[in-house]
Amino acid sequence: MPARSRQAGYSVSRSCCSVHRRTPELRISINVSTRNLRHRHFPAMVQRLLAERDLAPSMLEIELTESAFAAQQKVATEVISEPRTLGVGMAMDDFGSGYSSFSRLLNTPVDTLKIDQSLIHNMTNDDRNFLVIRTIIDLCGSHSQAGSSSPIGGCRALP
Repeated sequence: MPARSRQAGYSVSRSCCSVHRRTPELRISINVSTRNLRHRHFPAMVQRLLAERDLAPSMLEIELTESAFAAQQKVATEVISEPRTLGVGMAMDDFGSGYSSFSRLLNTPVDTLKIDQSLIHNMTNDDRNFLVIRTIIDLCGSHSQAGSSSPIGGCRALP
């Protein structure tokens, strides 16, 4: 990733974390691209961001799209493991948008699963959509309640 682009992304992230000082009850979520995953200093950048903004790791969540996990699952898992050990939350965004695999889901270290809005929009009009969403939510709930080794902590459907 070019240094200028990387610096711009870091600057935006710093600005978002500054909002946390004014509203400390808000958890900050930052979308991360597949380019960021390929950057070997990404974990260090997260640590620097936490230190500079005096942000508790539990108040930061890093979001990766389902397609980013699908395209680079090994790299994504390695890159996000260090921030996760600090207590930074990890979310899979746009789940159900194309590359869905329950076996991949069960082996992906995420705390939050964000169901893609395309599934949500038709949920009340299409019984099949409703059943798929219900199954995803039940799967997440059973893993978080059963104390499974799967790290999925919850599901959220966002508009």
